[in-house]
Amino acid sequence: DREVYGALDAAWEHEHREPALGIEFSRMKFLNDFNRFSSDDPSDPRSVQTLLTQEDWDQLVDNVRSGIGTRVPYEGRHDLDLRQPYRNNPFGMADWFPTVGYRDWGGARINEDDRWLGRLNVDWQFDRYNRLKFGAEGQVGRLNTANTPLTWTDGTNVYSESPVRWAAYVQDRLDLGDVVLELGLRWDYFDTRSIFPVTVRTFDHPVYDPDVPIEQFTCSGNECDPRQHIWRESDAQSAWSPRLRVSFPVTDRTNFRFSYGHQVQTPAMLNVYYYKNEAFRLNGGQVTFGRTVLFEFGLRHAFTRDLVLDAAAFNKEKISDFASRVFEVLDPLTDGPAYPNGLTNADFGNVRGFDVQLLYRAGNWFNGQAAYTFQNARGTGSDPYSRWYQAEFSQVTGELTQPPEALLRTDHDRRHNITGSLAFNWPGDFQRGTWHGEVLRNAGLFLRFQFLSGLPFTREINTGVGARTFGGSGGWDRNRAIDDQLNASSLPWQNYIDLRITKGIRLGPTDWTLYADFRNLFNFRNVIGVFEETGNPRNDKFREKIIGEDLARLREAAGPSRFLSINKGSRQLEAIDVSNCGNPEIAWAGAGGAADCVMVQRTEERFGDGDQIYDEEEQLAAMYAWYEMWDGEQYFLGDPRHIRLGVEISF
Repeated sequence: DREVYGALDAAWEHEHREPALGIEFSRMKFLNDFNRFSSDDPSDPRSVQTLLTQEDWDQLVDNVRSGIGTRVPYEGRHDLDLRQPYRNNPFGMADWFPTVGYRDWGGARINEDDRWLGRLNVDWQFDRYNRLKFGAEGQVGRLNTANTPLTWTDGTNVYSESPVRWAAYVQDRLDLGDVVLELGLRWDYFDTRSIFPVTVRTFDHPVYDPDVPIEQFTCSGNECDPRQHIWRESDAQSAWSPRLRVSFPVTDRTNFRFSYGHQVQTPAMLNVYYYKNEAFRLNGGQVTFGRTVLFEFGLRHAFTRDLVLDAAAFNKEKISDFASRVFEVLDPLTDGPAYPNGLTNADFGNVRGFDVQLLYRAGNWFNGQAAYTFQNARGTGSDPYSRWYQAEFSQVTGELTQPPEALLRTDHDRRHNITGSLAFNWPGDFQRGTWHGEVLRNAGLFLRFQFLSGLPFTREINTGVGARTFGGSGGWDRNRAIDDQLNASSLPWQNYIDLRITKGIRLGPTDWTLYADFRNLFNFRNVIGVFEETGNPRNDKFREKIIGEDLARLREAAGPSRFLSINKGSRQLEAIDVSNCGNPEIAWAGAGGAADCVMVQRTEERFGDGDQIYDEEEQLAAMYAWYEMWDGEQYFLGDPRHIRLGVEISF
């Protein structure tokens, strides 16, 4: 797999702005890709122009580790920085609408993932009672990633690695008549086959010499000395996971089932290798498997052949989950402590709940089901980077402190889920000779409904910051004051009812299916996100704050010679004169000069009366329109009713 993400080549983008039917079939040309990573001098042995060979990738990684040579596409080229020289936008804004340059952070992302997968499974009915399954699988490959800014070298995520993963399992299904017993055992193994920083110094480590092989600065196990070593070899990880399942009838209509198992999760290599070649990140060198223990039991009861009730209770204990933490290590340059981030298995938590499902069938023309799920998901973190933060210290002891290990609601804790569907299908011979038979014959009706409780989020004291959430506290800034516990508030319920109606018709040799598809049939207003400071899709304090700041910048840019006070009806308003933009005696004071004056003049025509006197009411109208475009309620609402009519033709 290959991935390129970034800015398009300017000439290519200009030539392909209006493709036929709105679809561009040709290959996009990026500013940077595998064929053109940088334009550095090819005579420099440390330059990297392309990323076509493994030698190119190895050189780029070595450059990042050593701090010399090509590390980003255009180092120091600040003429390429993203900027907005003029107020060239419908709202006359000085910011938010850049027209020159490229976005630097994450400006070039080039990934290459080559994998070889092998899998073997054997299913053997050993005898009358035992059905044996066993197998193995393996994965090897190469991961090459260059996720870099365009012009500066901080935040350069570059690596070239070849991890391996192996697994094997054995399972026996023992059939003892009414009782079925399954026993299983699984073995998992992975090795990142990489090196990770020992401390916060790499190419600026006192002992580092770019002309000395990197192996001279690499250690393994507990032999690492941060004064002498820069890198540490990773350790291979393995784990055993037992599993047990039992089922048997309680009565002739009721079955009981029980399962217990250990499960392991191999860490995502994206997280393990994340910024591993950049200083101040220890990352995932010693992270091991995430481990969970799952327990479930359930009953299935058939009231009749067509009416079945299924109920189950479950408990999932997350014993060790992936989490970022701050470490205290020795800084060999200062001989004092340093506090980098790194990936660990420190998070834990649990998910508990139950499911109830009712299924009903009436012949071949109706099927229906309804289900309710309750779950309570709590933990010390919701994702590996929930606690990615700068070091904090005890005010009493002065020692490094870690996040409190309290079990709080996780970001994905949706407590209540009510779902179901109804399906009606009328056969081709339905009620022949009747008008309603003609209408319903070969017709279908499918109704689906979902009623979902809201995800949790962290409520903050309203200071006009404007933080948004669509569930969870992942974006919470520790420097902002919260109004309650983490994830103690909840988004509103979401309601969805969808309907699809079909009618089959045969015309000659073809079968036609007419359909009407209604999504959100009753046009429910579903709030899927809110401002963390207000708990709803509006935040007037934030709106007035940012608009007030932009109004102040506008008036400063206009200059005192264009500032005036007018009477509008019975009101006295402040205004800006946007006439005679080329007059040097009342020149526009801002950096954009006369061009900015013309842009604001057009804004006044768009949102005002066109008299070239841009009063404060017109200014607010323009800026409110800009705000609603970016932060209006539509940004926080789910899709409204959608209706699609169509036909499917089968030959």
